[in-house]
Amino acid sequence: DQGYGFAGVLRYIWEGDHLPPHIREAMDALEDIEVKQKKFRKKLNKIDVTLNSVDDDDDDENNNDHHIDDQKDVNSPQVKVVDKRHYILSQIPSLAKDLGTLSYNLDAVAAEVDAVQSSGDVNVKRRKKQLSSKLVAMMDKVDGFMKECGVESN
Repeated sequence: DQGYGFAGVLRYIWEGDHLPPHIREAMDALEDIEVKQKKFRKKLNKIDVTLNSVDDDDDDENNNDHHIDDQKDVNSPQVKVVDKRHYILSQIPSLAKDLGTLSYNLDAVAAEVDAVQSSGDVNVKRRKKQLSSKLVAMMDKVDGFMKECGVESN
């Protein structure tokens, strides 16, 4: 059992579950959601690494300035943002779909966390709050990536 160590596992085997069934159900549901959250964290990290590698490639090309028309103001922030978005999506066409899917899945998992009944249990409330905070941070990061890449969010 999480947080109770070997002695807690032995006590669980000997005495049984110390939690009432409705609290155990809530804790199990949160544990299942946490597994999903970790899977989505890996996907988000993969996208982050991919975008950073594209940024590095883009910086190399910006040093050469060969991909920007001479008539455009190279120092214009709008030109750089539009070029960057176009460049990212042209290098990784599946990124728009990946970000959209991840955003949708994170929203769905956040709704699952909200649906778990804490029944006044402090541990369930604490765990829900921790999981919700992680999910919100991940959703913020995905939203930032979507904005950076010019991907529409629903």
